[in-house]
Amino acid sequence: MIKRVLSTMLMTAMLGGCTTDAFVGENDSPYFNKFYGNANDDGSYRVSQLEDGGYLIVGSTEKLTGTDTDILVIKSDNRGNLVWEQVFGGELQDFGTDGVIASDGNLYITGLITNDSTEDENVALVSLNPTTGELINSSSFGLPDRMERGLKIFNSNSGSLMVMLNRDDEQGSEMVISELNLATQDTLYRDYGFINNKDSVNMVLQTANDDLVWCGTVRNTSLTKNIRVTSTNINGQILWDYVIRNQNQEAADMDDAGVGYIVVGSNVNNMVLSMVNRNGNGLVWESEIEETGKQKASAVSKTSDGGFIITGTTNYETENEEIILVKTDSQGNVEWKKYFGGSSNDRGQMYCNQLMAATYY
Repeated sequence: MIKRVLSTMLMTAMLGGCTTDAFVGENDSPYFNKFYGNANDDGSYRVSQLEDGGYLIVGSTEKLTGTDTDILVIKSDNRGNLVWEQVFGGELQDFGTDGVIASDGNLYITGLITNDSTEDENVALVSLNPTTGELINSSSFGLPDRMERGLKIFNSNSGSLMVMLNRDDEQGSEMVISELNLATQDTLYRDYGFINNKDSVNMVLQTANDDLVWCGTVRNTSLTKNIRVTSTNINGQILWDYVIRNQNQEAADMDDAGVGYIVVGSNVNNMVLSMVNRNGNGLVWESEIEETGKQKASAVSKTSDGGFIITGTTNYETENEEIILVKTDSQGNVEWKKYFGGSSNDRGQMYCNQLMAATYY
C-alpha cells in the first residue's frame, strides 16, 4: 500500500535538533506529519499552498479493480488536517498532476484522462469548488491519435489559464502550451519542438513581462538526452533556446533564481544542478551532486539564504529507494544531505517553504 505524506516534521532534523516543551500540544507545534491514503495504492504528484493557508495535493489513486488509476485531489488546512478529498475518473487510466485557483474563483485540475470509448489519452481539465471540493465540470481536450498529458496549470498575467503539456505521437514528442480563455472558452495551442527530436517539458515559468521560460529534455536521433531551457514570448515566438550539452542528462525541475534560472536534473548516477543565465547564452555554473549508488532529482527550490534545496530519491546505503534532501549554497556547493525512509521504497517529490511532499510505500 502506498501512502502519501505531507510533512514539515522533517525540518526538526534538518535544522540540527530543535528543543521542544514536552507539554506543547499538537496544534501549538510548528511541525506536523500527515499521511493520506486508503487500502489502494495512492501517489501525490504536486503539493501547493493556497491563499487560505491550506494545502492542495494532486495525484492518483488506484481503482478498486485493475491497476489503472483515477485523479485524486486532496485539500487540507494549514495544519495538514483533511478538509475534503475527491476522486474522478472513468474506466481506464486517469491521473492528476497540478491544480490552481483561477481568476473566476474555481479550482482547476489538470492531468490525463483516457477516453473510455476511443482510448485516446487527452489533457484533463476538471473544475471544483475550492471550499467544498464539489465537482463543477470535468472535461478533456487534445488532438486525436496522440497522447497529451497536462503537467502544470497556472494563471497568466492576463487572467487566462495556461496548461503546460507533453504531446506524443508517431513522429516524436513535443513541448506544448495551451491557453484557455475562461470567458470565451477558446483554446490556443503553441508547440515548441526540435524537428526529428523528442522533446518533453517539466516546468514553465512566466516572467513579469509575460514571457515564458521552459525547462525540459530533448532526445536526438541517437536517443542522447540533454537538458533544454527555452524562452518564448506569450505569442509563441522563441526568444532564446539553450541546450546543456552534457550527454545523458534529463531535466526534472526549474526555479527563478534572480541572477538566472536554476535547473535540476539527473545523469546516469547523480543529480546535477545548473544555473543558466537570464539571457540563455550560457551556464553561470554547474554542480554534480555525487553520491554512493544512484540518485534521481525531482524538484529544486530557493532558500531564504540564497541557496537551494534539491528533493529526490536515492538508494544510498540500501537496496531500497529513500528520500534525499540536499542543501546547497548559492553556487551549488553541498552544505548538507538528509535521508528519510522506511524498509520499502520511498520517493521524495517536492519541497517548498519547509513543506515536503513524498510517497511512502
